[in-house]
Amino acid sequence: MQTAGISGHSPNHSDPASGYLSGLSGFAAKGFESPWKTIEAILEAVVEQLGMRTSFLSHIEREGGRFRVLASHNRPGGWGMEPGDAVGLSDSF
Repeated sequence: MQTAGISGHSPNHSDPASGYLSGLSGFAAKGFESPWKTIEAILEAVVEQLGMRTSFLSHIEREGGRFRVLASHNRPGGWGMEPGDAVGLSDSF
């Protein structure tokens, strides 16, 4: 499996942990154009590696009692979160 240029776990691999470690070491060796490109690649890898539909990076706004999405990666059937979305903490957790 290729995720943003990073090798990861393969169903044919006999040891899943080594596949995950291989993917992580790929991040260390790969140069990214910007911090945001790095974040995008990590969010995509999280979705792929963990079999999730959505991963996101957010900032908690304590005064407003909500979190604001800074970056996201969505697969079909996921939450469809987009940067800029804000969700009340009491509504989400």
